[in-house]
Amino acid sequence: MRLFFILLEFYHSNILLPVFRHKAADRYVKIKVLLKLGFDMSHLCLVTDIKDGQAKAFPHPSATEDRDLIIVRRGLNVYGYVNRCPHAGTNLNWQEDEFMTDDENYLMCFTHGALFEPDTGKCVAGPCAGAGLSEVKLEVENGKVYYSG
Repeated sequence: MRLFFILLEFYHSNILLPVFRHKAADRYVKIKVLLKLGFDMSHLCLVTDIKDGQAKAFPHPSATEDRDLIIVRRGLNVYGYVNRCPHAGTNLNWQEDEFMTDDENYLMCFTHGALFEPDTGKCVAGPCAGAGLSEVKLEVENGKVYYSG
């Protein structure tokens, strides 16, 4: 009998741990341990909750952070940032979930027009050129997006 994947799931307060891999007999066995061992992950949304090429704001799960998260979707990839312009300290959006340029190529700060690469958060034009957005670590499991610290 061949064992391809072992999935151990234990749900406790939406806390997840990363997937651990063990190589045995040239096959990877995924063991998803969902126990709290000091690494909390909070469910934020589904990947499909964000239109491809767009960004959406979500409340930051950290009690010490007063700003929302921005999650940008590019295909099946998501990128997370704190909603704070490194130049002015203001929110990037001017209306709810309005973050992207019309061509969907950049995140834009609507205060001063700074442009940020969606996949790196680096400012490529505007008063904060060379600076970057504060990255937020995200994990995707089965189409669900989790904040991982």
